[in-house]
Amino acid sequence: MIKAAPNLFTSSIIMSAKSLFNIPYISIINAQWLMEYRGLLGIGKSKNHIGHQLFRKVAKPIFSYKFEKFYMKEVISFYNELKIPRVPRRRIHIHNSNPAIIPGIPEFEPLERTKRTNLHYVGPLFWQGFEQAAFEPSYAFSDISPGRPFIYISLGGSIFRKQSYEELIGAFAKKTEWNILLSLGPNFSREDFMRDMPHFAIRTYVAGLKTCQYADVIVNTGSHGTVMQALWNGKPVIAIPHNIDQGSIAARLVELKIGANLNPINLKDFSNRGVYFEKATQISWAVIMKEIEKVLHDPQMKRNAECFGSILRSYSSRDEKAADLIEKYASKNHR
Repeated sequence: MIKAAPNLFTSSIIMSAKSLFNIPYISIINAQWLMEYRGLLGIGKSKNHIGHQLFRKVAKPIFSYKFEKFYMKEVISFYNELKIPRVPRRRIHIHNSNPAIIPGIPEFEPLERTKRTNLHYVGPLFWQGFEQAAFEPSYAFSDISPGRPFIYISLGGSIFRKQSYEELIGAFAKKTEWNILLSLGPNFSREDFMRDMPHFAIRTYVAGLKTCQYADVIVNTGSHGTVMQALWNGKPVIAIPHNIDQGSIAARLVELKIGANLNPINLKDFSNRGVYFEKATQISWAVIMKEIEKVLHDPQMKRNAECFGSILRSYSSRDEKAADLIEKYASKNHR
């Protein structure tokens, strides 16, 4: 049996199983969680110019201290509750020995130079569940004339107050010159909200990769999956991150000039996750609409996103590469 773990806390538990039962363990993990990430989790500063290099040199010790102070205690609590020995006390002890498959590319999630040979980029991995559904703009809107902007909004499970969606719908319903598709995510059913309008459609879930093919701007939380769907199609992203990993992705969008970040994170926010989350929920839909207007009229950002999409699409056979690596490390473990 082999386990693949997607994030910090899940992987901590599964690593415990590895220690007790010698189960092969491989992380499928975004690069910003790794010690080798060229940048700071949540904050970014991932470029290689002198300004970012100096920032990282000064800030990384502070960041590591805050990470271990505010996050390691949660990891340690998992081990203690499960009564598992060899509890990791430092961040470096979490992922420093196990192989890691990164479902992205170095151009988006760069690593510092490292001697490790068990870190592997495979390109974005897309879940095929919702993609089985068909999508064309004509399924949702009555007017799909050329030049009419199409805005795709997908905020996943981050919106848990019905009033937030009602305010969003109230604001965007007045923007009749746009076509707008809102994907609600898991917290609400479609019946909780008003009927579709000719220019405004609401769905619980949509085929995100197919929808991004037609959209002009994607608004999301900075979640890796939807950002990769958008960029795969060469479309700019407006991110409203609610969590620090989303903040890292959103910062990278800005660094590459392929999107916007409406909730940038700082070291203080990093140690006050609840406050950072509330900051995201307090961003007005009027501000978001203004940012959409800005991105729609930014031809350079559009060209940047299109160029980046070409880079992403050059990574072929992604699923097969991931499967081959898992097989490789599983076989090695059982020799």
